[in-house]
Amino acid sequence: MELLALKKDKRKKGWRLNLCGEESTGVKIYSPSKVVKAREYMAEKDAKKEAENKAKEARKVQQAANGLIRKQKKAKKEARQAIAQLAKELHTSNPAPPKTLAKKKTLVVYSAKKAGTKVLKAKEPITASKEPSRTPAKSPKKAVVIEEVEEVVIHQNSRGRVIKLPERFKNKK
Repeated sequence: MELLALKKDKRKKGWRLNLCGEESTGVKIYSPSKVVKAREYMAEKDAKKEAENKAKEARKVQQAANGLIRKQKKAKKEARQAIAQLAKELHTSNPAPPKTLAKKKTLVVYSAKKAGTKVLKAKEPITASKEPSRTPAKSPKKAVVIEEVEEVVIHQNSRGRVIKLPERFKNKK
């Protein structure tokens, strides 16, 4: 053990101190002005080290604060999830009474004829007049107006969106 301690001491003696911050070559002789410069250099060196330590402490404090904020956010999120889970369990354990099934309404739209079923409608029926007309120009003539109407049933899903079937699935008559 003593031998190791002696070797360490010998190694320490060989290091140059570099007190002024300049490269050391040969023997160092310190004048009073060099001693002042060395003290200023060491004061600057200590100030830099102190600033680094303060910055390191500030980073540690900031990291700790960020960790607390993350933990609080995580706790709030877990609380919200727990509340949502309880609400879901409550809803599943006490289901609402089933609604009476109402007949589903289908929307029927009348559009212009494209191709499809023809339904003929007469707007006014022809009526025979009881008295014969005296002049052909004065007698009112009633004409039959025939209108072609196509009945199209629009299929809807439960949300009310229109379902468009491809042509191959539509009824071809």
